[in-house]
Amino acid sequence: MAATTALPGVALYGHLSQPFGLGSAARGLAAALAASGLRFTAIDLPWPTAEQARDVLPTPSELGMEVGLIATNPDILRRCIGTGAMPGPSAGGHAFMIGHWHWESTTGLPQEWPAMSMLFDEIWASSSYGAACIAPFVETPVVPVPPALPAREPPAGIDLRRFGVEPGIFVFLSVFDGRGNLDRKNPIAVIQAYRAAFPRPQPTVRLLLKSRGLSPNDRAILIRSMDGRPDVGLLDCAMTGAEMAALVGGCDCLVSLHRAEALGLVMAEAMADAKPVIATGHSGNLEFMTPANAFLVSYDLVPLQQDSPPFRQGTVWAEANVGHAARLMRQVHDRPDRARAGAERGARWVRSVLSPEAAGARIAARLELLARTGRIAARVPAAITPPSTLPRSLPTLLVATPMKNGAPYIDRYFGLLRSLAVDPARLSLAILEGDSSDGSWDRLCAMRGDLEARYRRVTLMRHDFGYRLPPGLRYQPSAQERRRSVLAKARNRLLTGALADEDWVLWLDVDLVEYPPDLIDQLLGAGHDIVVPHCILPNGRTFDRNTFFLPTGPDGRPVADDPAGDDGRRLYLEDAQGDDPVELHGVGGTALLVRADLHREGLIFPAAPYRGHLETEGLAVLARDLGYRCVGLPAVRVVHPPV
Repeated sequence: MAATTALPGVALYGHLSQPFGLGSAARGLAAALAASGLRFTAIDLPWPTAEQARDVLPTPSELGMEVGLIATNPDILRRCIGTGAMPGPSAGGHAFMIGHWHWESTTGLPQEWPAMSMLFDEIWASSSYGAACIAPFVETPVVPVPPALPAREPPAGIDLRRFGVEPGIFVFLSVFDGRGNLDRKNPIAVIQAYRAAFPRPQPTVRLLLKSRGLSPNDRAILIRSMDGRPDVGLLDCAMTGAEMAALVGGCDCLVSLHRAEALGLVMAEAMADAKPVIATGHSGNLEFMTPANAFLVSYDLVPLQQDSPPFRQGTVWAEANVGHAARLMRQVHDRPDRARAGAERGARWVRSVLSPEAAGARIAARLELLARTGRIAARVPAAITPPSTLPRSLPTLLVATPMKNGAPYIDRYFGLLRSLAVDPARLSLAILEGDSSDGSWDRLCAMRGDLEARYRRVTLMRHDFGYRLPPGLRYQPSAQERRRSVLAKARNRLLTGALADEDWVLWLDVDLVEYPPDLIDQLLGAGHDIVVPHCILPNGRTFDRNTFFLPTGPDGRPVADDPAGDDGRRLYLEDAQGDDPVELHGVGGTALLVRADLHREGLIFPAAPYRGHLETEGLAVLARDLGYRCVGLPAVRVVHPPV
């Protein structure tokens, strides 16, 4: 394909050097982009906590691409940002963000995924099945864009006998990642099918299970299922790309009785090697499998009976028919010529539909459509200073606000933001609206364009927690535990979906009446990781009594706190002597500044009591346990309306 200079360039972020599924998919996207003729660069994302793999794909170094394509799942992306493996989806200054996701359940997403979808303008699923799994649960557009089969290292010179593959022995191979979900991969059904197909061990047939990173419990489960059969082997170890290519190429048949697959690249690789593949006739592998080119196993759709993280009870999956799989194993073994003819048809098909050229053409066609219809161009906010041009000495902030029935305050809220004496190009804005009955969401959506033209980044999220508090009970003691638990969940959800590359997070309530134009400079100037101003009522009395400090006892240590705050021991910023900063034991959230790295490293708002404290108070207790100081500024005042 000739170079396409009129189309946008792509910055691909993925686990390019990792030897498992997400890494293979990322390398497949890189191969597709290379074949497409598009301008692109590939950035390797280290696995957040894992060993570094040995097979590193060299990547170009130029940045400045219009499209950012992040090829990892939301939970891993969150960990990458939190550990510094990447600075956040918006850090590259890309005009259009795409997430490439893999998911295997049509009955729901993990809790944090819908919120993370708000980071993206579009989500690409690895198959049509994957798109059907994701699309009903997010507002972001979802389209199927399978990757190419990535290039594999030549397997020359590798002695497969050390892996249990002997000359003259027919080897059935089943491959799965032991660090993933064993219930979904379902290797026990493979063992059962093999034992049914070959009730007694035979010297010329063998089943080999290849895994990586099995837990002791999962290993024990598999060994029990093997029942001491000498012709069933378990190989649980890391392999290089060349070793895996040799193992797949050296087997006689690949078997996958998965309950669901987002795509199934190992099956596709085996088919490309002209190996017969026996697989459940359900889910993402049907992107490239048909009854004419693979041995598809019948199944029943059944609900998961108990949680199997990250999949929840009630997830509907395919239960492969073990008897049918056993018959197909005998057929492939007993009639090798027929099996070989089907495998050759499969090889031709897979090499066509999942070739780098075909996958690259699909990507180029999608980006051409996005550019032609103005979706990418429309996302370039001309009035915003790109983050890369801001002086490094000026920190960026995410202004974060949970909102419920905030319509009466919205105009004043944004008016106060506009009054801040800070360049709006330093401010990102994130609002989560939920459980409102006053049209708050519609008001926010109507303002989105103006907000995006002013601030460096805008994230609007919506999530209902199903919490309805009768009028007049908001500040009643009996309502606080439930109310603040829901508020903590809202704050954490907002963090998950909105925090990107910002240096600080400024939490602001929507209903504040007044704060000084230099609020941000005064909070930053305190020089501490967690800072709150003095939140007062219009009469000057302290409003936010979640911000408190404790008096010192005879032993020089703070007295014990009553989490209910009813014993009269707590002191508030109106009790401080003078205007000097005060070390706090609890903080409120009407206006709260937190260094963003603390949130990335696990400082959240407890939704259940942590040492007796919830939400912002719980955050302060957790922060102190982690070695951070919380500081209050009595002289910096923000005003809350009377209640």
